[in-house]
Amino acid sequence: MICETGSASAQLDSLLRIANAYRATAALKAGVELRIFEGLAEGGKDVKTLADSLSLPYRSTRVLLAALAAYGLLRRDQGKFILTEAAETYLIPGREEYIGDVVMVLAGEPLWSVTGRLAEVVRKDGTVLSTAAMTPDNPYWIGYNRARKRPLLVQAETVYETIRDEGPYRRILDLACGCGALGLTFAAKDPEATVICEDWGPVLETAKEVASELGVLSRAVFVPESILEMDFPENQDLVILGNICHFLSEAQCLALFKRCYKALASNGKLLVFDMIADEERANAQHNLMALSVLLQSPRGDVYTMDQYWELILNAGFRDINLYMPETVPSEYLLAGKQKLRGKPQA
Repeated sequence: MICETGSASAQLDSLLRIANAYRATAALKAGVELRIFEGLAEGGKDVKTLADSLSLPYRSTRVLLAALAAYGLLRRDQGKFILTEAAETYLIPGREEYIGDVVMVLAGEPLWSVTGRLAEVVRKDGTVLSTAAMTPDNPYWIGYNRARKRPLLVQAETVYETIRDEGPYRRILDLACGCGALGLTFAAKDPEATVICEDWGPVLETAKEVASELGVLSRAVFVPESILEMDFPENQDLVILGNICHFLSEAQCLALFKRCYKALASNGKLLVFDMIADEERANAQHNLMALSVLLQSPRGDVYTMDQYWELILNAGFRDINLYMPETVPSEYLLAGKQKLRGKPQA
């Protein structure tokens, strides 16, 4: 963030920190990839000891360790490098809150390369990737969904508890399901529930693992198709669109909502789990998400509540509710067919 107050020197420092931010990302990614944090998990080591244990050259390891210390991920103590609290909590493989795999996905290909072409993306008004977000069997989503499995399962519990009284949800259709956290968690809560998980075939392998972990593999059907081409089964109690609408144009969203409406039973509900932009588009997190979407998608966006309201109403829905729990980073909408309420405020 730019320092808007203070001396010219402070403002210049803020600008230069932004210009150099990619180096921090590179150092973090290298630390994870080279198992630096794992190598320090049992205690501090000097450069030579750590480099030898990881079969790395001394000089380059010294430079990387010093950079990680400069970025606050390591600290020095009597000639040894020691993990900081943040690194020990989040960067040691096997620990519950480990995010190293997420780092490798977010700072990996294709995002790492295409981010440097942002000006070209802006001129084109959409991604310059030949394999975009919605390209069938995009391998990016295999790693992404494996990396995001644990946090999404935690979020799914919160979503279920928030909207459980709007059910029951016995016939569930989870579209572009990814790791399947939402649909499979809902199915696990009701022994009579069944779930259809749709996504590209390679992605569904992670969803099958989650179904097995949750004990619902026998009540889940996995459909390896595109959300834009699949024939949706009808009479569903719940249709889930989780983190997919932002990759679609408004026209594609409207067409998709209409197909979801047709797939639902009279008392069925549509769950849209996604980030919803404030009307002024002033929220920094929303805007950074929109930037990520721009890099990966030809026409997607982070849509506002006004945009969702109009699209969902035009698809035929009449009961639209907005949920914004503090413990979940995405907002979500639950829409039904029965009655019209006042527009929710984001």
